[in-house]
Amino acid sequence: MEAVLDDNRLKESIETDVLKPTDATQADAWQKKTAKCRRILLEGMRDHIVSSLHGKSTPYLMWK
Repeated sequence: MEAVLDDNRLKESIETDVLKPTDATQADAWQKKTAKCRRILLEGMRDHIVSSLHGKSTPYLMWK
C-alpha cells in the first residue's frame, strides 16, 4: 500500500500529520489530496479494520 501512496505522491500524508492550510487555494488542494489518500487507505484495508478508521480525521492518524 505504501507503494501505491508513493506512486500517487501521497506518502508524506501518512508519515507526518499535514495540517490544513489557511489559504483557500492551498486548502482546496489539501482537501483533495487528503480525500484521495483516505480513499486509498480504506480500499486497501480489510473490512473488519475499516470501521475503526472512519473516525480518524487525517490519513496520518488512520495509518498510525
